[in-house]
Amino acid sequence: MEGALDTLAEQLSTLKAEGANLLVLSGGYEGQSCHGLLGDDRQDRRRLYVTTESSVEKLNALSRERRQPDRFAHVHVAAGETRSAAARSAGGPGDDWTPATVSPTKEETYSQVGDPTELTTLSRHVHEHLVRFESDRPNPGEIRLCFDSLDPVVDAVEKERLEAFLRDLTTRVTLARGLAHYHLSVTAAKQVPDTIAPIFDGVIERRQTPEGPRQRWTLRESGVQTDWIPIRR
Repeated sequence: MEGALDTLAEQLSTLKAEGANLLVLSGGYEGQSCHGLLGDDRQDRRRLYVTTESSVEKLNALSRERRQPDRFAHVHVAAGETRSAAARSAGGPGDDWTPATVSPTKEETYSQVGDPTELTTLSRHVHEHLVRFESDRPNPGEIRLCFDSLDPVVDAVEKERLEAFLRDLTTRVTLARGLAHYHLSVTAAKQVPDTIAPIFDGVIERRQTPEGPRQRWTLRESGVQTDWIPIRR
């Protein structure tokens, strides 16, 4: 499988240069396993996080990113939680938010979406953050997007709207020459039509084994598929 890994590396270099979107089939948000897909901290990166599931671990991971507001953006989608509670847990403005109580930095980097059915609003916020990143004329592959879990969206909207939303979002990321990955649990993946996978440039399957976490990459354009390989931390 060494040849497949070499070809994978070549194909990924091309995808980074042109913009790409990857579907990660797993158990939802995986913390450190996103690190490689988000890019090396030693290089210039502009990271946009779209979160649908709040957790202390996840928000702690985002706290360091907030120190560089010109390279950070966060869109939180309230899934099964009140708007004010979701905003407070995510470190963003709640119902009592006013421009006078929130710094310009936080206003610029944080956006709130009321629930997973508000796909137009979600798309607009993502677009606005990408425009802000693009204003600095980043190199290809410097913009990274992590969509922590598509599960609430899959559960909330009909398949036609889901497909249209994903096509619009992935196209926008490609136009920004960014690299995005979207987590979807294996259980939720069974609810989506076969037309969803071709929207993405590749699929990364992840699973736990006695030897540790493993992943298998499949790239649509080249047809390359790797064996189950270790996930680098």
